[in-house]
Amino acid sequence: MYSIIYIIPYLGKLPHSFPVWLGSCKRNPTIKWLIFTDDHTSYHYPDNVKVVYCTFTEIRKRIQKKLPFPIALSEPYKLCDFKVAYGLAFADYTEGYDFWGFCDIDLIWGDIRSFFTEKLLSTYDKIGYQGHSTLFHNTDRINRMFLERLDNECFEELVKSDKNMFIDEDFINRIFESNGITTYREPIFANLSPFVANFKINHLRPEDRPKNKRFIFSYENGKLYRVAVVKGKIVKDPYLYVHFLKRDMSVDINPNDTHYLIVPNSLIPYQTPTIDFINNANKPHAIRFAIRHFRENAHKLNWHTFFPILWTKVKGYYKLFTKC
Repeated sequence: MYSIIYIIPYLGKLPHSFPVWLGSCKRNPTIKWLIFTDDHTSYHYPDNVKVVYCTFTEIRKRIQKKLPFPIALSEPYKLCDFKVAYGLAFADYTEGYDFWGFCDIDLIWGDIRSFFTEKLLSTYDKIGYQGHSTLFHNTDRINRMFLERLDNECFEELVKSDKNMFIDEDFINRIFESNGITTYREPIFANLSPFVANFKINHLRPEDRPKNKRFIFSYENGKLYRVAVVKGKIVKDPYLYVHFLKRDMSVDINPNDTHYLIVPNSLIPYQTPTIDFINNANKPHAIRFAIRHFRENAHKLNWHTFFPILWTKVKGYYKLFTKC
């Protein structure tokens, strides 16, 4: 079996949903996680999740030691751009593993091995293309790929900016493509849009769009399902994980619960989902939706663009709020 370890530096207070995340890790016993943090709160870490207490300064020094140029890493948020370097920076921890990866902790894992099969792991050197979860084949060439130049861009120049340059989602993917290394890009994860109060999944297969109107998630003893209403019927599909991007999820369950539901925007005790329950749980909020999307597009507005954008949004709202 191919071995996998995730590397997660997290500085600051761990989120209140962290114990539930740990529970979803626990039910993937053949996967390892390694957390570097300065939060000394006592948690019940499962055997496959190891915590290393350290400071931001220690992490910065560790990364700097492995890079052949001075780095500008002054704030923890900038670590996002250094995720691609973890294979080098934490090589003493990843040694002996077939794959290493980075991931976020504002998510709930499903059954990882049911997606990361032996065939998949033997086929791809890079699995995933988003900052919330990506795996790399643990070889020297793959681990140093981020240091290669792409046209007029290079990692050294990009990390000089104080802004997040989305290296983990943009530059690194283009580097791999330019070297002819195929990335597994199937949307087996649920990345929830932050621009609506209800649930909407980004990165969908075309055939899954009808399932993106009314749905919730069901966590069932280590397996994660999207449960959707389509044409008056309930459709259930497994997912690798659900990512709560910029959502403050309330936790109304015990972290050790093996069955629960995930609705906007709470984790609640399990009950058998019905059509009425799903429709009501993920019902769109038109006013909140309009405000969020206005903010998203405000910078584009002028006398020439106002009415075309307004008309586009009205049509979009009509489609979104029309039931399946």
